[in-house]
Amino acid sequence: MKKLRALELREAASDRLRVIQPICEDMLGRRLVRPIEVRIHSKPTTNFLVDFWYPIKTSLSRQQSAFSPEYGTLSRSATVVATPFLFAVRSIYSLFPGFGAINGYAVTGVNVILVLAKAPLTPNTPNFDYFLAHETIHLLTPDLEVVPKGRGEMLYEGVATYYGEKVARILHPGFEVLRTSEERPVYIFGYHFVKSVAEKTGQDPLMCMIRNPPLSTEHLEPYLARL
Repeated sequence: MKKLRALELREAASDRLRVIQPICEDMLGRRLVRPIEVRIHSKPTTNFLVDFWYPIKTSLSRQQSAFSPEYGTLSRSATVVATPFLFAVRSIYSLFPGFGAINGYAVTGVNVILVLAKAPLTPNTPNFDYFLAHETIHLLTPDLEVVPKGRGEMLYEGVATYYGEKVARILHPGFEVLRTSEERPVYIFGYHFVKSVAEKTGQDPLMCMIRNPPLSTEHLEPYLARL
């Protein structure tokens, strides 16, 4: 597969956003006040992360959380750093936004989508469009990022994953995010939470959760009962 130059990848992403951004805005009933800028993040520190930190963290960390549809439980995905060496690397990780990202990330304050230079993204594919939709949803929902870490992180990643999949399905019928793209627990658990709110209430889940914010210690079934 041909490796795209940074300019080609940025142009491809910007071109797709002309289609994807209006769909995202119509779906959420929100509008961005400034255009989305696409940047390619190719700093050596980011390349180091993609090649070294993320695989090492995944292989040597122990997942502590689980999602149980049967009991409606939702607990935060946490990892335990396996060695003092990884703890030191993790301290470096905390200094740079986007470390550990697979494809890229959104910067909500300035409406920027950063794409990692080494991201396994191929334009004109469902995963490429899903990634752009997911990050555009983040740009449209900065209010969700002010909630505390833990459950809050799952909610705003869950919203972006849930609506990102809906947008991708409009462009690519049959697309399923959990089978083709997302494998990270925090995204999977958040997706199931948001999807369950939509299915059980028959309402738009974002509007429902804005009107009735989930508590930081609340599991799915108690939350739905309270609704």
